[in-house]
Amino acid sequence: MNTMLIRVLLAGVTLAAMPRPIVADEVAPVRLVPEWELNGPIVLVWPEHLRGHSRDLPLFTDLIRALPDEREVAVISPQPPSIRALQQVGRDIRYLPISRVRNVHVRDWAGLPAVDAEGRLFAAKFRYQPNHLTGRDVARAYDNNNAGKELGEALYGTVKEIPLTLSGSAITHNGKGAAIISQRVIGENEHLSIQSIRDVLREHVGLTRTVFVPVRPGDQEGHLTGLIRFASENTVLITKYGDDDTDLAVFADRLTHQVRRELGRGFRVVRIPHSSTDGGGYMDYIALNKHVLVPVYGRSEDDDALETLSKALPDKTITPIPSEIARSLAQEGFAPTRISTAY
Repeated sequence: MNTMLIRVLLAGVTLAAMPRPIVADEVAPVRLVPEWELNGPIVLVWPEHLRGHSRDLPLFTDLIRALPDEREVAVISPQPPSIRALQQVGRDIRYLPISRVRNVHVRDWAGLPAVDAEGRLFAAKFRYQPNHLTGRDVARAYDNNNAGKELGEALYGTVKEIPLTLSGSAITHNGKGAAIISQRVIGENEHLSIQSIRDVLREHVGLTRTVFVPVRPGDQEGHLTGLIRFASENTVLITKYGDDDTDLAVFADRLTHQVRRELGRGFRVVRIPHSSTDGGGYMDYIALNKHVLVPVYGRSEDDDALETLSKALPDKTITPIPSEIARSLAQEGFAPTRISTAY
């Protein structure tokens, strides 16, 4: 048997314990852990055996090859990757045998890394039941919700289910109790008051300061991907749209004022230019400890975006995801932050 495949299969059976994140002093007993503190693998859904997505395999292998060599990569798939597909990747990967995955947007339905008072990692699993889905998509969401639990168990061994419906792409946080969440969470939990939602977030994941932001115009899913995110403990990035996107530009400006007002002192907001490419955005970067992998598109905005991120995050190494890879992903509707998640 191919030696690489043997290593992959063995890794799927014996999952090593994940490194613990750095736990800061004077934080809530339970807290969500931001991407920049995690040393575990980057997780993607392997599309080779997934109905409707097998044709996307070259896009995913190109993205995996662009990741730093020292960073471990884990892929979710109902069947082991084929030897040919592994050879195309050109690196070892960890195989996670999870069978009920129905879409490749792993960030939506995966649990969020969290840590308890003793510093033990666990997966904080919100319910994944988007209320905009109908027909077969409802059953698919149910399967993905269960797959998210399996993923948390495989990587951390412990999953704590949070009694709240919330997509992982609809929340961004700083690891110190502050979070920005799409107002979609209010509509998806109609049985709860806003204060009750805040209470659940405080009790179960240590969020003590929560800002609910309106849904982006034309966005049915209510995701924050490509729009707004915490880049560090006290830095929030918000997309700045051009003059040709009047409605979105006005929306993002109002969003900026709201976030500054509600987060208050101690936080800064940095505006990042929006890429004019199809569906792409610099905010879709992948955060890996000291590295920030930023998609670039061969457009005039690239240099401005990279410079802005470099100034906003002076302690990070800004590395572009090659434009040919970023453009191909964007054209198929794949934001790097939605099809990958750090653990």
